[in-house]
Amino acid sequence: MEMDELIKKINNFAKLAKSRSLTESEIIERNNLRQEYLKIFKKNFENQLKSIKIVNPNEEKK
Repeated sequence: MEMDELIKKINNFAKLAKSRSLTESEIIERNNLRQEYLKIFKKNFENQLKSIKIVNPNEEKK
């Protein structure tokens, strides 16, 4: 599932939660979506960090 789709579904649960109590199955699904979102977010962030090159003009590239 893509990030945009995950966010849309999580936001739908947030809107539902404001208007009524979520059922047990909705809470479980919302939590699973949140975990999947965090997993993808962390992986993307880690990939960004791996691609960073630190350059100091007075030293060699690291």
